[in-house]
Amino acid sequence: MLTSTTRSKTSISWFLVAGALMAIFHIGLVFASDDGSLLPLSVLFWLSTGTLIWQKRSRIQFQASWSAQILAAALFVALLLIGLQAPADNYLAAMPFIAMIAFALGTTGWRFWVQYKPELLLMFMFGIPKVILWPIADLRGITARFTTMLLQLGQFAPVRDGNVIHLPTGSIDVVQDCSGLNGILYLLAMSALLLVMLPLHNSKRYWVPFIGVVVAFFTNGLRVAFLAIMAAHPDPTKFDAWHGSSAFSLGALGVFVGVYCLMLWRDQQSTAQS
Repeated sequence: MLTSTTRSKTSISWFLVAGALMAIFHIGLVFASDDGSLLPLSVLFWLSTGTLIWQKRSRIQFQASWSAQILAAALFVALLLIGLQAPADNYLAAMPFIAMIAFALGTTGWRFWVQYKPELLLMFMFGIPKVILWPIADLRGITARFTTMLLQLGQFAPVRDGNVIHLPTGSIDVVQDCSGLNGILYLLAMSALLLVMLPLHNSKRYWVPFIGVVVAFFTNGLRVAFLAIMAAHPDPTKFDAWHGSSAFSLGALGVFVGVYCLMLWRDQQSTAQS
């Protein structure tokens, strides 16, 4: 008969293996999808979450009942079966958070959030905001207005008709994918990752998500303005080439990470002086 200590170590080991397999499974599904921007985020979040769990593996207080473990195993199986049937975008976004809940349930029971707050936060921010906000948040109008303002500042004589921006020799329609919401959600996820893995210790940490939103929205406005100029160019291949480019997304990420590194450096300097 298994002692409670033996059972806890065995259960935690099994769920660690199951969690690792779910991470590999999810990364494989993301790799097979058409969303190239999601792959590095998926790898980064799984590695970060796995690192946090591995660091605390010896301190996990096993409190899971058999019912909690059965539900956790059922969640893992359900995620696996759904993932094998051409998963939708919402599945790829929500699966890490559900898998993290299943792991926490299987190792610590019904009060699963107590010992896994940082890990649950990371996996929540990975994709749940997109599942919630994508159907209801429409930034096309404000993005079209902001882009029109940028083009006016550049003396390009734009005319806005709803979400369509007209230039003398071409037009561009600001659709949902170009509204900037994707970039905002991306940098919000990155802000959670940085704050968990490289935390700030002063009140400025509350500004980090706001900075991410501003950087993402401004950079996307520049991108849409540039695409409007390319749409007005006589050579249509220029628009096609830049429309599929990730240069602006990488630029936004670089600016955001650079600002955060500066904030982290100043935070460390002030901590060392105090």
